[in-house]
Amino acid sequence: QSGKIDLLTKESQLALRKSYLAVLSKNMKIYGELAKLLERLNDEEIPVIVLKGAALAELLYENIAIRPMQDIDLIAKSEDIKKINDILLELNWENQEHLSASGFHEEFSKHISYVTGRVLMEIHPKLYEFPKLDPWANAVSAKICSNNTFILGKEDFFLHLCIHLEDHYRTGLETNLIWYIDIASFLQRYQNDINWDYVAKISSESKFDGIINSILREINQSFNGSIPDHIINKFDADKSDLSIEKVFNHVSNPIKHFFALMAEVSGPRNATLKNRAFLIFKNIFPCKAYMIEKYEIKNENLFYLYYFVRMFRGIKKFFIGLCHLSNYLSHKKLKS
Repeated sequence: QSGKIDLLTKESQLALRKSYLAVLSKNMKIYGELAKLLERLNDEEIPVIVLKGAALAELLYENIAIRPMQDIDLIAKSEDIKKINDILLELNWENQEHLSASGFHEEFSKHISYVTGRVLMEIHPKLYEFPKLDPWANAVSAKICSNNTFILGKEDFFLHLCIHLEDHYRTGLETNLIWYIDIASFLQRYQNDINWDYVAKISSESKFDGIINSILREINQSFNGSIPDHIINKFDADKSDLSIEKVFNHVSNPIKHFFALMAEVSGPRNATLKNRAFLIFKNIFPCKAYMIEKYEIKNENLFYLYYFVRMFRGIKKFFIGLCHLSNYLSHKKLKS
């Protein structure tokens, strides 16, 4: 690897080293907090599943400095949510949701958010995109941060990586190239160990066939993948297009994320109006620690002023989206 780095200009080498050290510094803080939590959970015999970056950096890339992370994602059993919440509060994490005693979060929420210092964490009661899938059924033991824990089984892990990428693209959230690299690297190591009939069954039941088909073809085309046609053909193609060119060069709908949020809030059929109002309120007015992290507030005593900044930016983004909506719809019509 050092020989390849020597081919870069001095400026590029310096930028690469700075990026490497920046990722290492941030991830050391993240893994430090994760290690403390996993150790405590093991003491209490509370299992969790470590998702995405925190599992990939150590187990797949085997170097926490080369896989950037924004937060920690964990799956916990519904009956353990309250106990984990209490432990996190003891460890100086702040609950951004003010956990509902009614169990609403465990049943309906995509995740429950926590923050400590500059580290964010999301506790998932389930795989939101696969509500009928039991993530514990195929979970496997792993050692992360020198602590025993669990990760998703290979098939469920692959499905989650793919649908997480598609979900961000579909809802107008930021899409990251590293997520394609995750999938390509995951397949490079585990492709022959994956039960593709199981993956095809779950994706078909969840109506994700076209998404998986498109991603597998893109891995072959742009990431030197070697997924054979007999595997790709297990997934029926549709209009889904998750190619690099499409995802990173499409004309984005600026108000897509707003409507996706509203759909998420109003989606659960059994949710009461009070619970839906609660979710909307917490999205508009998150906790102090989140505001300080999100807006890089220097004077913590003035954090409340940034709620006005948050509302102004949200309203501005929405009306800019309305102004560009006709252009977006015209472009979409031409593409279809």
